[in-house]
Amino acid sequence: MTKVKSDNAEAMPDEYWLSVGLDHRSLGQTITERLRDQILINQLKPGERLIADDLALTFGVSRSMIREALLLLATEGFINIIPRKGTFVTQMSAKQANDLFEVRLLLEGQVASLAAERRTAENLRDLRETADFGLAAALAGNVDQLPALNTRFHNLLADTADNDYLTETLSRLSNIIQWVYSRRIIERSTDSWKEHLRIVDAIEQMDPNAAKAAAHDHITRAWAAYQQPAG
Repeated sequence: MTKVKSDNAEAMPDEYWLSVGLDHRSLGQTITERLRDQILINQLKPGERLIADDLALTFGVSRSMIREALLLLATEGFINIIPRKGTFVTQMSAKQANDLFEVRLLLEGQVASLAAERRTAENLRDLRETADFGLAAALAGNVDQLPALNTRFHNLLADTADNDYLTETLSRLSNIIQWVYSRRIIERSTDSWKEHLRIVDAIEQMDPNAAKAAAHDHITRAWAAYQQPAG
């Protein structure tokens, strides 16, 4: 059984973790995922400086492994590495957010349209079940469950559309989309899941135009909410 390291583990050489079942690649992936999750849930806040020595001590690995994780997160857009200044959690600019929502309007409207044309009974069941779970969690105030459910819902939509290039493109954006979603999770939680259910209703009716319109409405409302000051 693979040993999982605690946040308070004393610094140990990478060779130690290799000896207990974590190979270099899986250890690097674990650290990257942990850092990404801390950014997604706002434990590491936009603009916060990340110091490799401190992270190496926290995770009990070498600085080189931390640097590898930070470089990967930089390619995903979660952090900025500024020469001679340091490494910082990304502060998404208004233009970056607008660019993301513009891309989502183009891609996810088409995804919903194709999903309405190609859905199976199993696809429909999974979509409705996830949307129902999401709405129930929102109404119960279980906001910590919502980012993962939101990602699952949109991944299921992409799978239902059955277009590999669309799925691959949206997969590359999924973490950033989840990050943006989490910024307005309180204000938008219930409305967002009601909008998801309207998309599912259109897909159930196999109405591609209605599905695309519902997806556009959902993203447009999310975009407008993101532009408002945080509550």
